[in-house]
Amino acid sequence: MARTLSNWEYRQLVSECQVLLGRRLEKIYETEPGLFRFDFAFGDSLVVKLGEYFYLTKEPPAAPMQPSSFAMYLRKYLEGRKLESMEGAGSDRIYRLVFREAPVLLLEQFAGGNLFLLDGENRILRAYHSKPSEKRQYKSGDKYEYPASAPFSLPPGMKEWEAAAREKPSATLSALMGRWPIGKAYTQNLLAELGWGDKKAGEVNEKQAQELLARLEELMRSPAPRVYEDGEGRGAELSLVPLERFELGGTARTFPSFSQAVEYFAKTAQAPAAEEENPKLKGLHHRLNEQQAALIGLEREIAKEAEETKWLEENLHELEGRRGKILEGRGAGEKVDEKKRGWKVSG
Repeated sequence: MARTLSNWEYRQLVSECQVLLGRRLEKIYETEPGLFRFDFAFGDSLVVKLGEYFYLTKEPPAAPMQPSSFAMYLRKYLEGRKLESMEGAGSDRIYRLVFREAPVLLLEQFAGGNLFLLDGENRILRAYHSKPSEKRQYKSGDKYEYPASAPFSLPPGMKEWEAAAREKPSATLSALMGRWPIGKAYTQNLLAELGWGDKKAGEVNEKQAQELLARLEELMRSPAPRVYEDGEGRGAELSLVPLERFELGGTARTFPSFSQAVEYFAKTAQAPAAEEENPKLKGLHHRLNEQQAALIGLEREIAKEAEETKWLEENLHELEGRRGKILEGRGAGEKVDEKKRGWKVSG
């Protein structure tokens, strides 16, 4: 996926996922590291890429031959349970899936996000990523602490506008609204329509602010999911509404749901262009494979030598004792060759 999703985009996805409520979770897979597939009754699957996106689909990625240990752990607690709610937690991109008589599945969809299984008291049963960060420490048994974030309404109202304008009155509307959890592409598109991109926040009167917020609310109330493609049919941009800079010269593919748009974009944006491999590059790949094979052989030899060295270290005291006895003439049938630093045992 070429970009992350905004809070507004995730809110649209959560709205579409409400069809899963009351359905039984039938199977869980980790199709690749950090990419999960949750199969629900009646043929719908929730596909989650941690920290990047999630979407609802009837054509999920193929199941792996062997389930990952983390997928097996989730199955133990969630398989066969009915989903009671799926909603965002606060103004950050954190989403809680609550199952009947089961732990809570919590998704962190911001960059570097994580997946947690929480008990009824919000204590961590297990985290997908176990390594802590400087700001956030977490391990099994600890209570999950939601990241600090300022409350923000979608669509924003006068309260959000006044707080932002008061904090940075000298900022342009483009910079100011670009920080809102709506999506920079959407706010810039709206400001371009109004011709207000370079206007300073302190220059906007109350009537203009109300007009701006009303236009933004209207925009957010009428999503029309689409993916803009480049000349080779790959996803160039993903959007909930028409974007003027892409509408003028790009090819737009529209979708009935944002889930379908995200699914298409995730697949096409990641697809590399078909190119014939350069002969020189092919030769380098061949040499690399040979060197890797040689390295594996060397590692095996080193491992074998390490085992012999370990045996000598563990038995050195006993060997030295036997050598001393032989030199004293008490080792019948054993001869010591001091020059070659070894001995032979006969009989």
